[in-house]
Amino acid sequence: MDLGAGPFATFRLVIVPQIIGGLAGGSVLAFISSWINVELSIYSTTAELTTIPVKLFNYVQYTVDPTIAAVSAVTILTAVVSIAALDLLVGLNVLAERR
Repeated sequence: MDLGAGPFATFRLVIVPQIIGGLAGGSVLAFISSWINVELSIYSTTAELTTIPVKLFNYVQYTVDPTIAAVSAVTILTAVVSIAALDLLVGLNVLAERR
């Protein structure tokens, strides 16, 4: 199989390996920060579309029960699993050595 020397092969063999760590880390951090950005989510919702952070914020304001504690635990677990997956895929020690 000839890999060729075209622009797609160059992108796949040269550029993607160089940026995969940044893409993985950026996507994990963007996902985690989207959970805590309630202020921006409140202004970007409509009557038909309500984001999860806004639903949780409204639920905390009007209801008192342990459901929010369970959702918070799942959110923390999601963050920990995301960072562990990033460590397995890219290696956090590799990212620290590049500095």
